[in-house]
Order: sequence, then structure tokens, then C-alpha cells
Amino acid sequence: MVPADHDLVGRGPVSFEVLGDHGVLGPSVPVPDYWEDAVSPFNTPKGHPIPRNALIANWDELTAMVAEGQAIQPVHWSAVRYNSRPDIAYLPFRDARPTRWGLVWRTGTENETIRALARIVGDLGPLHLGGR
Repeated sequence: MVPADHDLVGRGPVSFEVLGDHGVLGPSVPVPDYWEDAVSPFNTPKGHPIPRNALIANWDELTAMVAEGQAIQPVHWSAVRYNSRPDIAYLPFRDARPTRWGLVWRTGTENETIRALARIVGDLGPLHLGGR
């Protein structure tokens, strides 16, 4: 995700290496490293650190900072489908790792509805959610 008028727009797929030059946004609350690394790696494929230029609390802060030209940010490809904006462009990464999603819930809140949903999702098997 980059501002619509960013220099990277129009170049085609980019490498995660560009993140080492530009930096990304980080979460303002503690999250497990593997969560953050799944979307915004800590290092480029060549091992260069990817700085966190600012911390954000939510999606609205993220999109505002990107649209204003204050940041670029890797996001899941589903953002293109559900968060299209004229002031933001989405660029594919040619070296992105596949992202895996799964259902999680607190065991203390498990009930028959949750178990039924989990069975249905399990019966569907792996689904391709789009992307390039």
C-alpha cells in the first residue's frame, strides 16, 4: 500500500527490499513478533533491517498515514478488494511469502455454534483468497 502518486506506482511488482529503504508502520500495542513479521517482515530478503517509522493503532490511522504520503505499508491482498481508495495504490510483491489464515477462539468461550462453524470451515478445506 503506497500513496497513489508514489514513485513505486507503475513499476510493476516490487521486492520487499524496497521496505528497507522506506520503512513501514508498526503496531502501537504489543503483538507477537510472528504476527507482525507475517505482514511486515523485520528484515528484507537480503537481511537488511526494515525500520518501523511510526506506530499505528488501527486501520484508519494506517490508511490516513499512507494516503498523506507519510508511509508505505505491506498489507494482505484482500485489502485491494475491501479497501479501495483513489488516494492509495496497491502494489504486488514479487517475493511475498504466502499468508495462512485460520480460525481461533478462546477455549473458555467455545460453544456448539463455534464448533459448528469450525466443522464447516474444516470441511471446506484450504481456500485461495485471491492475490497475484
